[in-house]
Amino acid sequence: MPIEEWPARDQAAWQAALEPAGFLEEGGVAAGWAEASRKMVTDGYGYWLTWLDRTGQLDPASTPASRATRERVQAYAEAAALRLAPMTVQTRVNDLSRSLRAIAPGHDWKWIARAADRLRSQAVPVREKRSRMQDAQTVVGLGIQIMDRARASDPHFAVQRAILYRDGLMIALLMYRPLRMRSYAALTLEQHLVRRGDAWWMALSGTDTKTGRPMEMPFPVPLAAMSGRQMDKVSAPKRYDIEKYCKHTSAERGSDAMSAPPCTGVLQANAGFN
Repeated sequence: MPIEEWPARDQAAWQAALEPAGFLEEGGVAAGWAEASRKMVTDGYGYWLTWLDRTGQLDPASTPASRATRERVQAYAEAAALRLAPMTVQTRVNDLSRSLRAIAPGHDWKWIARAADRLRSQAVPVREKRSRMQDAQTVVGLGIQIMDRARASDPHFAVQRAILYRDGLMIALLMYRPLRMRSYAALTLEQHLVRRGDAWWMALSGTDTKTGRPMEMPFPVPLAAMSGRQMDKVSAPKRYDIEKYCKHTSAERGSDAMSAPPCTGVLQANAGFN
């Protein structure tokens, strides 16, 4: 259930949770949360309200705290377990705990948090991933192979070359600099990857990190050398190349869903070239 469909009392309580602190007054619980954390929690609370509504237990006149009884929370988790993976159920319960802590801060919600902790300890992943894990050296090698393919590819396909090289560089770089995926996906040339003298640096502002603090680190030396050569040997795609690629892609799909202007912007941003 989206926020705009929440009961009025719940919406007001959430807005109060977002209020920043004043000179003599404390702010709301969620005031310092990152936007991603806020979305995760509001989505989780929306699932809770949707379940209450579907089971005929959502009274808009009641308070958020009065609805969250032990019996209801247990029934909510049991209903979720019938159709969701164990870790997803744990996430739903944990998000409910966090949202209630923000929306109804005058109550003790530790019992829900403890229930979420127990679910985590008992949960067995549905998909076995450990056997598929690769060591860092193998993954770096794969990234370098992809970059080599980009350098050796037909220079007439400038857009494809740039995107292929970018993909290989990102795969290898992730092993050297394991950032959060949201921060990693937002990296762009000149803004986050900057040259200082003869060296390349990764510079993230506070808005790009979970803690809200700026972060700087040197670009891995082996990859910096390869990337420097790339700037010289692999020509950046021109606007004409990008538009031609977008139009060709749109024609293949038989629709205008990937029209040239928006596609141009996406590829320019993602390929890291203007």
